Amino acid sequence: MPQLKRVARLVHAATGIVLDETKHALVSGRLARRVRSLALSDYGEYLAFVEADPDGPELQELVNVITTNKTSFFREPHHFVLLRRHIEARVASARATGARRLRIWSAGCSTGEEPYTIAMTVAEALGRELASWQVEIIATDIDTAVLSTASSGIYLPERVDGIPEAYLAHFEDVVASGKRALRVEQKLRDLISFRQLNFIDDHWPVRGPFDHVFCRNVTIYFDRPTQARLYPRLAANLAPDGLFFAGHSENLSWCPEVFRLVGQTVYARSDTAAAPLSSPTPLSSPTPRAAPRQPPAARTTPRSGTMPAVPRAPTPGPRPAPPSSRPTPRPWDRSLPEKSIVAGEVFTTREPTLLKTTLGSCISVCLYDPGTKIGGMNHFMLPAANQRAGSALYGIQAMEILINGLLKLGADRRRMVAKIAGACNVMNCAPGGRTVSERNLTFIEQYLADEGFPIVGRRVAATQALELRFRTDTGEAFIRTVDDGISSRVARRDEEYEREIVQKPSRAETEDITWFR
Repeated sequence: MPQLKRVARLVHAATGIVLDETKHALVSGRLARRVRSLALSDYGEYLAFVEADPDGPELQELVNVITTNKTSFFREPHHFVLLRRHIEARVASARATGARRLRIWSAGCSTGEEPYTIAMTVAEALGRELASWQVEIIATDIDTAVLSTASSGIYLPERVDGIPEAYLAHFEDVVASGKRALRVEQKLRDLISFRQLNFIDDHWPVRGPFDHVFCRNVTIYFDRPTQARLYPRLAANLAPDGLFFAGHSENLSWCPEVFRLVGQTVYARSDTAAAPLSSPTPLSSPTPRAAPRQPPAARTTPRSGTMPAVPRAPTPGPRPAPPSSRPTPRPWDRSLPEKSIVAGEVFTTREPTLLKTTLGSCISVCLYDPGTKIGGMNHFMLPAANQRAGSALYGIQAMEILINGLLKLGADRRRMVAKIAGACNVMNCAPGGRTVSERNLTFIEQYLADEGFPIVGRRVAATQALELRFRTDTGEAFIRTVDDGISSRVARRDEEYEREIVQKPSRAETEDITWFR
């Protein structure tokens, strides 16, 4: 409908939110409320009313009815487990430094469940020391209606279903609109300041640095150019050692210069220095999880995206010294047996072997057990199979085959650590769409987090194809970019192969993929 396209243009100009054709039914239904409430005849009359006063209050009402406000207490609970651990670590260090200040921003707070969950987590982590800390939680949203609900702190009983029993002590019984309700206790409400914020405004009513920023499932409503302007501004408000919590639907791998992954949908600010791409550079070498480690004296790769406080993410450390009886072959030497892995293949072994592959938008996962020195690698093209069960061209099957193969050789699942490479930005994507590399990276990060395998080394989202070599006996993984000619061939082949395995699976099964050598 032409009127709905006008609404979409109006909303995008005012907020940056994209309303494509798939949302026309949603927009139509929500807009009908405003048309009726103003006693107008149709959408055209309503739009004329809004456009006649572009700075008037009705534009805000339009934004309020259009925005989506899906939220709940303790949504994505792993974020709050991590938040509590970080705060407890701050408490321990504060006893030595005396620094007792904590600032957290809930950007896109909706009806308040997120900032109140943050406040409860802070209170539980600080315990009796809460009163001696300067805690400030800023909660912002563009929707004035949900901010009013959030500031009251009052919720119907069904809204608090699922909250851990220990946290229910932070609520008190009240009566709201003649019904029994629960209100967040005053001492937690006092920690939070609610403010309206439009992300595309030049000036925000917040000022960093914040120790933590929660911006979850908000940027998915923006187009890529808006996101590209937004993320650096969010990072600028994050403390150098702070954490950025994204939503489960968001993947920031396309902006590695701004954020680097340090946990499951948790990011830190990226270093400004980029690694040289012309020479082979090592991904971090694993050691057993229980062993404390220090970073090596010099590094030429981007940081691996791990940090000590993140569960299951040990910090990379120095390689074990090789036996003195004979020198350890380097990854580019020919001293070890070599095995080339192509798309759809998985290889596991007890014997020292140098595995190698070339990666475009696809992913390779190197799994290694430092106790038994057993390792293996896969190479998959797409996240999940929708055509042929059992094919290692897809991430689900490729990971199952890799894990089971290592277990059969005697590897211990509890010790396994992972290194990932690939998801390079070498394929074109339709505007607003997600590339194959983004889907692959989102899948593997989530899969490894769910299965409990820490990522101790990573090289992803490069702009050119990569050559990966992995030593199965030491867990060392080395990587380098390939030249432009090979990278272009890889990109073309990825595009062709994606079309074939999605649309013509029978042909794809016999396709020659020897270009991965």
